[in-house]
Amino acid sequence: MLPVARKPSLCVQCKKLIGLDNTCPYCGANNANPILRLKRAFAASEGSWSLTAILIGINVFLFLLSCVQGLEPAHGMEVAKPTGELVFRLGVQDNDAIRAGQWWRIITAMFLHLGVIHLLFNCYILWITGRYLEEEFGARLMFIIYMVSGILGFVASYFADIGGGGASGAIAGVMGAILARRWLLDGHLHHPMARYALILTLLTAAFSFMPGINHVAHGVGFIVGAGISALLSKVDIKRVGAVALLVASAICAVVTVAALGMMLLSLPRGGPSDYVSAGQCWLGEVQGLGIASSARQLEEAASCMADLPDLEDTANLARNDARRGLSVMISARNQHDVVGVREGFDILETAWKQYLDWYPEARPRYNPGYMNR
Repeated sequence: MLPVARKPSLCVQCKKLIGLDNTCPYCGANNANPILRLKRAFAASEGSWSLTAILIGINVFLFLLSCVQGLEPAHGMEVAKPTGELVFRLGVQDNDAIRAGQWWRIITAMFLHLGVIHLLFNCYILWITGRYLEEEFGARLMFIIYMVSGILGFVASYFADIGGGGASGAIAGVMGAILARRWLLDGHLHHPMARYALILTLLTAAFSFMPGINHVAHGVGFIVGAGISALLSKVDIKRVGAVALLVASAICAVVTVAALGMMLLSLPRGGPSDYVSAGQCWLGEVQGLGIASSARQLEEAASCMADLPDLEDTANLARNDARRGLSVMISARNQHDVVGVREGFDILETAWKQYLDWYPEARPRYNPGYMNR
């Protein structure tokens, strides 16, 4: 049986015709490299959109959204930060809320920045290093490095009891990936991008122990990114490995979309100030009511209840039942209907007990202490 003749091919790196050789005479790329073969396998499914530009766009959009209530002066190296509590509601890392079940904050925190300088600095570095890594590995593999580095950085921050937000951990993973790849392929760090990443890494390390800097996310992100890059650069990835990486990139995408979706679903459920105002109404106006309460006391409580914002479903149901019970009591009192007053009070008392059970249980998810930070 005659051997199948090889056909001339295009270089995966520069797209020029290279004939039968594996080494491109134009850019020097080794087309037998497993990473280049992986890029070829993924090329058909990758679009023309730059992943780096998409990530920067999400960061900028969410920062502008967090600034809807305005900016306020900040301390240290920062000049201004979002005012109000909207950044909390959007999903910044708050460990009390995470422990209470809001797992998505581990992911959404990667896209939320707590200051103007923070945002601009991260977006600038990501624009330079992200595009380079995207060209080296392809969008899918760069996405895996970025997301896994960022997520594990915030997981480590959670166990270190450090909160906050920003893409710094994920970007540290990108820089670690660049340094590891260039060192393993070149044997040195003379490449311009390697030098750039090295300088930024050293600067990041120098500033990591300043107040407000999440050194844990930086360090873990860097190590994770370098580790993934080392595996991708040296391990001979077969078909099974390529499929596994494809599945991993899909899982990262699904988890990211799910986290952003959970963040959107949680926005109508109120924030720390809504939780506090609801507690003031229930504890201040409703708690002391009884069958003998005056019409004025009942009307003040009903007015307070009418102004309560939406919270979680249990609190909303208790609020609606309290409104109904107060309405029945007020109407019955005006008609001197003692039985009606008792019926309305029973409804109100049931609603009060329901809210009283929910109030301490929900406190970590709203974390009113965040307003004092």
